[in-house]
Amino acid sequence: MERLTHRNCKIKTGYSLEEILELSGIYGIHTQEELESCIYRQIDFDGSRVSIEFETNLLEEFQVRIDIHTKIIKDESFKSTGIKNGLSFPWVCAQVDAALKHGFHNISIDAFGDSKKWKKYTGYIVWGKYGFLMSDPQDIEDFQNTMRKLKSEGIIDTEFETLYDLLCSKDGCGIWQEHGKNWLGEFSLKADSDSLRILDEVKNLKKRT
Repeated sequence: MERLTHRNCKIKTGYSLEEILELSGIYGIHTQEELESCIYRQIDFDGSRVSIEFETNLLEEFQVRIDIHTKIIKDESFKSTGIKNGLSFPWVCAQVDAALKHGFHNISIDAFGDSKKWKKYTGYIVWGKYGFLMSDPQDIEDFQNTMRKLKSEGIIDTEFETLYDLLCSKDGCGIWQEHGKNWLGEFSLKADSDSLRILDEVKNLKKRT
């Protein structure tokens, strides 16, 4: 692993350090000036992947891996300190905008959480609201089985086809919080993708409220 700086980043990766940070989405949360006084910062390069880690007053965990060859971003960890609410949405928006700008293909994530095991992690709910879709066939099958079970028990009236549909329904977030589990997700950056459509829907909704 080699540490990236303003001097060597463009030579090593083809991107300036500022562009790499844009792709991490960190500028959706912090300004450049704020990052100068962060608690911890490390940006490394291993020949194909850039690894970015931050710890700040707002972020307890922030880890992103950027594969500059395959043009795929992997969001490894995102955990707020709790000082400020609502950080996840501007982060996703900033990262998606940068990824589209630089021609990346998709963003993957581990939507982590389980109300019975890890109550402090809510990614299994949050990322489903902003355009990340289940990418693992087993997760999709498990979701469908959960929908059938909840309908048979009278907890829901409809077997929702996707997690996003469930989360948009009345009491959907609470239902998934209680009965859901972690899943692997992907945000497709193709022009006509469901991911971009969902994110645009959320943006428009937030503008109206």
